[in-house]
Amino acid sequence: MLKLLVVDDNNRDRSVAREMSIWQDLNIQVLGEAANGQLALEQIEHLGVPDIIITDVSMPYMDGITLSQKIQREYPRVHVLFMSYYEEFEYARNAISVHADAYIVKPLREKEVRAAVAASNIGYTKAQGE
Repeated sequence: MLKLLVVDDNNRDRSVAREMSIWQDLNIQVLGEAANGQLALEQIEHLGVPDIIITDVSMPYMDGITLSQKIQREYPRVHVLFMSYYEEFEYARNAISVHADAYIVKPLREKEVRAAVAASNIGYTKAQGE
């Protein structure tokens, strides 16, 4: 089973991401959640390294872009999916620059998240690494 960490400073958005019914269908367990990138790194230290991080782009203390950069340096096998209310090209370009697996516009919809996970070959990559 793959492990997921949800990172978003908005409690409601974090809850929506955490409680999606697709996680069970995709054999993904929600490992934990955090309200910003700094807290996400602390969660990783306590809970272990997730296979997937779904993170907001814009957060206080440490944004999703900075979190992704740190994750790619320390844990290059972790897949990062960005979520944001911003449809602006600059946000998507930044996501691409840090090798994000997907950029999903909020509000999250299960169909779009499922498609992003499938397009990222996350399960396939995990199976190859085992």
